[in-house]
Amino acid sequence: MLLMGKPFNPILGETFQMKAKNTMYYVEQTSHHPPINNFYIVNPNFKIYGDLRMDFFAIPTKANVKLGGSYMLEYKNGAKYKITIPGLETQGLIVGTRYMNFVGKLKIEDLTNKLTSCVNINPDERSFFGKLFSKDNFPDYFK
Repeated sequence: MLLMGKPFNPILGETFQMKAKNTMYYVEQTSHHPPINNFYIVNPNFKIYGDLRMDFFAIPTKANVKLGGSYMLEYKNGAKYKITIPGLETQGLIVGTRYMNFVGKLKIEDLTNKLTSCVNINPDERSFFGKLFSKDNFPDYFK
């Protein structure tokens, strides 16, 4: 994501503003423990705003990033969507192949038409030994 290019120092109230073509980006760190960033992105055709909350859990071979918060997407025509993102799992930090997977649910709610879409990513999460002895060991899938 474009906004993640700037590393935020854990100082509360630090802000970042940027203009790219006809889109303005505003981000502010509002909490250090846990890290919470609020953002507002405005374009003549849409605006996106919300907060990103992160919680980390790490062991030598794997790191889980629990993402929280939600995004609101509003189009110029009045359509509104609420987006809840899944978590991230990174493996191979010290040994093995490095890769990153989304895990959990991606939920998109169409608030204008009262419709909801939910994608469960890596739904049958198994333990290390369950994956080792499984016939269908795909790195990424969704239902």
